Amino acid sequence: MNRKEVQDFVLELFADGKTPSERFGMTWASLSQLERNIPELTCKVEPHSVKTA
Repeated sequence: MNRKEVQDFVLELFADGKTPSERFGMTWASLSQLERNIPELTCKVEPHSVKTA
């Protein structure tokens, strides 16, 4: 992607005053719950331990 395409993509994510999570149908609370349930989605996971973000 070039710079203009990235800028357009970011503007689209925040269109109509929505946050990117709202655009994909998720709330902050649902994202937080997902991270608690499956921490490896957002945190580095090493065998037998989870590093927090």
